[in-house]
Amino acid sequence: QVARIKKLASLEKMADGMAHIMAHISDPMVPTVPDSEETTNRILVLDHEEKTLDICQRILESEGFEVQLARTVKEALDQLQEDFFDVVVADIDMPEMGGKELLKEIKYRQPDVLVILTAPFKATEDAVEAVKLGAYDYIPKPFGPHQILLMVYTALQARQTLDRTRQEHASQRAEKIFQRLPVALALADAAHRVVYNNKAFVELASKDGDEVVRGKTFEELFGVDPLDTREGEEGTGSRWLELEKVGRTAKLYNFKLPEENLRVLMLLDITDTVKKDQQADEFRTETLTRAQQVIHQQMRVAQEIAGLLGETTAETKAALFELIKLAKEGGEA
Repeated sequence: QVARIKKLASLEKMADGMAHIMAHISDPMVPTVPDSEETTNRILVLDHEEKTLDICQRILESEGFEVQLARTVKEALDQLQEDFFDVVVADIDMPEMGGKELLKEIKYRQPDVLVILTAPFKATEDAVEAVKLGAYDYIPKPFGPHQILLMVYTALQARQTLDRTRQEHASQRAEKIFQRLPVALALADAAHRVVYNNKAFVELASKDGDEVVRGKTFEELFGVDPLDTREGEEGTGSRWLELEKVGRTAKLYNFKLPEENLRVLMLLDITDTVKKDQQADEFRTETLTRAQQVIHQQMRVAQEIAGLLGETTAETKAALFELIKLAKEGGEA
């Protein structure tokens, strides 16, 4: 389709100087019915010339695009504020605003939109500068309908290529992050077999860290199936899990991938933490026992001291009373 349009565009380029560009609309074109499963690309056309707007609308809509028209800069900016567009075809020679400022306002509202500028000969330099500032490209006026169509298709193809490249790079980065995570991650199918995993999962499932785990069930790997839930028990969320076969303790998180018959499992190895907690509990119990023993000993000593002090005081009081009595008797004598 692009090759066919390129041929038509090359013919129209030879006819740029012709005044009656409307004749090109009658060129044979096979309308493309957009795939119902795919989203229709939305295009905003800004121009103060009705003839240009009519050409763009008719040729773009014949190819299945959804087209919105704007006759003033304010109208175009308002539409950009309210709706999302894939491509903006804008006349750089609008009376209300210069090309650079117009591009800035468009990008401010929708930074990722593709901006194709249409420029008369007098505004060619401004169009070139606008391309340097972020516009996709420009088309000299007057132009034929298939030229604008070719430019739109080329811009969308460039966007698709860029998106694919970004997705590939994002996938590569995600894979690196996925493999370097210290948490064991795996995808399980309906039969609870491992269909994908990271390095930490292999290290958790095998002593040597090099065992092949894909295609095996969790029962085979750990001696227990973390996805095997009892009746009435919720299959998602988090819980502790004793991995009997590998002698480890892990905290399990699992959830289902939307629209896929797969589950994501995250196993956090907490064996060392559990051991430390057990050691801490044992130390705490031992400390409390020793403390209680010391307290009991101190209580006994305190009771003995208190008893001794009590007896001494009683004897002293008796002796003092005897002395007082004797002193009184001696005084009377």
